[in-house]
Amino acid sequence: MLARDVFIMSFIMVGMNSVDMYYVGVPNNGRLEYERRKTMNRRDDRAFISIKVEPELLPYLERYKDSLGDRAFNFFVRYSTHKQFVHKVNAHLKKVGDELGIPDLTLYAARHSWATIARNDCGISLDDVAMCLNHKSGHDVTDTYIKKDWSIIDRNNRKVIDYVLGQ
Repeated sequence: MLARDVFIMSFIMVGMNSVDMYYVGVPNNGRLEYERRKTMNRRDDRAFISIKVEPELLPYLERYKDSLGDRAFNFFVRYSTHKQFVHKVNAHLKKVGDELGIPDLTLYAARHSWATIARNDCGISLDDVAMCLNHKSGHDVTDTYIKKDWSIIDRNNRKVIDYVLGQ
Protein backbone atom coordinates (compact mmCIF):
# COMPACT_ATOMS: atom_id res chain seq x y z
CA MET A 1 0.00 0.00 0.00
CA LEU A 2 1.45 3.32 -1.11
CA ALA A 3 0.33 5.33 1.93
CA ARG A 4 1.94 2.86 4.34
CA ASP A 5 5.14 2.88 2.31
CA VAL A 6 5.25 6.67 2.19
CA PHE A 7 4.72 6.80 5.96
CA ILE A 8 7.61 4.38 6.56
CA MET A 9 9.80 6.24 4.06
CA SER A 10 9.07 9.54 5.76
CA PHE A 11 10.04 8.10 9.12
CA ILE A 12 13.27 6.63 7.75
CA MET A 13 14.07 10.01 6.17
CA VAL A 14 13.74 11.90 9.48
CA GLY A 15 10.12 12.89 8.85
CA MET A 16 10.47 14.19 5.31
CA ASN A 17 7.11 15.53 4.24
CA SER A 18 5.23 14.42 1.15
CA VAL A 19 5.79 17.56 -0.93
CA ASP A 20 9.54 17.16 -0.47
CA MET A 21 9.29 13.45 -1.36
CA TYR A 22 7.42 14.43 -4.50
CA TYR A 23 10.24 16.73 -5.66
CA VAL A 24 13.44 15.35 -4.11
CA GLY A 25 16.18 14.56 -6.60
CA VAL A 26 18.03 11.29 -7.04
CA PRO A 27 20.47 10.40 -4.29
CA ASN A 28 23.87 12.04 -4.58
CA ASN A 29 26.77 10.14 -3.00
CA GLY A 30 24.33 8.18 -0.83
CA ARG A 31 22.43 11.26 0.32
CA LEU A 32 19.10 12.91 -0.44
CA GLU A 33 19.74 16.65 -0.59
CA TYR A 34 16.97 19.18 -0.92
CA GLU A 35 15.58 22.48 0.21
CA ARG A 36 12.56 22.03 2.43
CA ARG A 37 9.71 23.55 0.47
CA LYS A 38 7.72 24.63 3.51
CA THR A 39 10.43 27.01 4.73
CA MET A 40 12.88 27.51 1.85
CA ASN A 41 11.70 31.03 1.10
CA ARG A 42 11.94 32.12 4.73
CA ARG A 43 15.57 31.22 5.41
CA ASP A 44 18.93 32.40 4.16
CA ASP A 45 20.09 28.80 3.78
CA ARG A 46 16.91 28.00 1.82
CA ALA A 47 16.22 25.27 4.41
CA PHE A 48 18.77 23.00 2.75
CA ILE A 49 19.19 19.57 4.33
CA SER A 50 21.10 16.42 3.52
CA ILE A 51 19.76 13.04 4.65
CA LYS A 52 21.79 9.85 4.42
CA VAL A 53 20.13 7.05 2.48
CA GLU A 54 19.86 4.34 5.13
CA PRO A 55 19.76 0.67 4.07
CA GLU A 56 16.11 0.42 5.15
CA LEU A 57 15.21 2.99 2.49
CA LEU A 58 16.80 1.11 -0.41
CA PRO A 59 13.84 -1.19 -1.19
CA TYR A 60 11.55 1.84 -1.35
CA LEU A 61 13.96 3.74 -3.59
CA GLU A 62 13.89 0.74 -5.91
CA ARG A 63 10.10 0.20 -5.69
CA TYR A 64 9.26 3.84 -6.45
CA LYS A 65 12.25 4.62 -8.68
CA ASP A 66 11.80 7.32 -11.27
CA SER A 67 12.66 5.61 -14.57
CA LEU A 68 13.49 9.01 -16.07
CA GLY A 69 16.20 9.56 -13.46
CA ASP A 70 15.02 13.10 -12.66
CA ARG A 71 13.82 12.48 -9.12
CA ALA A 72 14.29 9.93 -6.37
CA PHE A 73 10.69 8.73 -6.56
CA ASN A 74 8.14 8.35 -9.33
CA PHE A 75 5.31 10.04 -7.44
CA PHE A 76 5.29 12.91 -9.95
CA VAL A 77 4.52 10.38 -12.71
CA ARG A 78 1.70 8.77 -10.72
CA TYR A 79 0.15 12.07 -9.55
CA SER A 80 0.01 15.21 -11.66
CA THR A 81 0.57 17.58 -8.72
CA HIS A 82 2.13 17.36 -5.29
CA LYS A 83 -1.23 18.43 -3.82
CA GLN A 84 -2.92 15.41 -5.40
CA PHE A 85 -0.16 13.15 -4.01
CA VAL A 86 -0.48 14.65 -0.50
CA HIS A 87 -4.27 14.31 -0.62
CA LYS A 88 -4.20 10.66 -1.71
CA VAL A 89 -1.57 9.65 0.85
CA ASN A 90 -3.41 11.35 3.71
CA ALA A 91 -6.80 9.99 2.61
CA HIS A 92 -5.44 6.45 2.69
CA LEU A 93 -3.62 7.05 5.99
CA LYS A 94 -6.91 8.21 7.51
CA LYS A 95 -8.43 4.84 6.57
CA VAL A 96 -5.43 3.03 8.08
CA GLY A 97 -5.76 5.17 11.20
CA ASP A 98 -9.47 4.36 11.48
CA GLU A 99 -8.66 0.64 11.31
CA LEU A 100 -5.99 1.02 14.00
CA GLY A 101 -8.04 3.32 16.21
CA ILE A 102 -5.81 6.33 15.50
CA PRO A 103 -8.09 9.24 14.64
CA ASP A 104 -7.11 11.55 11.78
CA LEU A 105 -3.79 9.86 10.98
CA THR A 106 -1.74 11.89 8.50
CA LEU A 107 1.80 11.75 7.23
CA TYR A 108 2.86 14.35 9.80
CA ALA A 109 2.52 11.61 12.41
CA ALA A 110 5.72 10.08 10.97
CA ARG A 111 7.58 13.36 11.58
CA HIS A 112 6.09 13.83 15.04
CA SER A 113 6.80 10.21 15.94
CA TRP A 114 10.41 10.46 14.78
CA ALA A 115 10.92 13.58 16.92
CA THR A 116 9.18 12.13 19.99
CA ILE A 117 11.10 8.85 19.84
CA ALA A 118 14.37 10.70 19.24
CA ARG A 119 13.90 12.93 22.28
CA ASN A 120 12.04 10.72 24.74
CA ASP A 121 13.32 7.23 23.96
CA CYS A 122 16.76 7.81 22.44
CA GLY A 123 17.77 10.76 24.62
CA ILE A 124 18.73 12.98 21.70
CA SER A 125 19.07 16.62 22.68
CA LEU A 126 16.37 19.09 21.74
CA ASP A 127 18.89 21.07 19.66
CA ASP A 128 19.85 17.94 17.72
CA VAL A 129 16.20 16.98 17.19
CA ALA A 130 15.60 20.48 15.83
CA MET A 131 18.59 20.15 13.51
CA CYS A 132 17.39 16.76 12.27
CA LEU A 133 13.96 18.22 11.50
CA ASN A 134 15.61 21.18 9.75
CA HIS A 135 14.18 23.69 12.20
CA LYS A 136 15.91 26.95 12.99
CA SER A 137 18.01 26.49 16.10
CA GLY A 138 17.35 29.78 17.85
CA HIS A 139 21.11 30.35 17.76
CA ASP A 140 21.19 32.40 14.58
CA VAL A 141 24.50 34.17 15.27
CA THR A 142 26.25 31.01 16.47
CA ASP A 143 24.98 29.12 13.42
CA THR A 144 26.89 31.51 11.14
CA TYR A 145 30.17 30.30 12.70
CA ILE A 146 29.50 26.58 12.57
CA LYS A 147 29.80 24.53 9.40
CA LYS A 148 26.90 22.11 9.02
CA ASP A 149 27.83 18.58 10.01
CA TRP A 150 25.30 16.22 8.44
CA SER A 151 26.80 13.28 10.34
CA ILE A 152 24.95 14.56 13.42
CA ILE A 153 21.68 13.89 11.62
CA ASP A 154 23.01 10.56 10.35
CA ARG A 155 23.95 9.32 13.84
CA ASN A 156 20.68 10.43 15.38
CA ASN A 157 18.54 9.00 12.61
CA ARG A 158 20.38 5.68 12.94
CA LYS A 159 19.65 5.68 16.70
CA VAL A 160 15.94 6.20 16.07
CA ILE A 161 15.73 3.61 13.29
CA ASP A 162 17.60 1.06 15.41
CA TYR A 163 15.37 1.79 18.40
CA VAL A 164 12.17 1.28 16.39
CA LEU A 165 13.36 -1.72 14.40
CA GLY A 166 15.06 -3.35 17.37
CA GLN A 167 18.56 -3.49 15.89
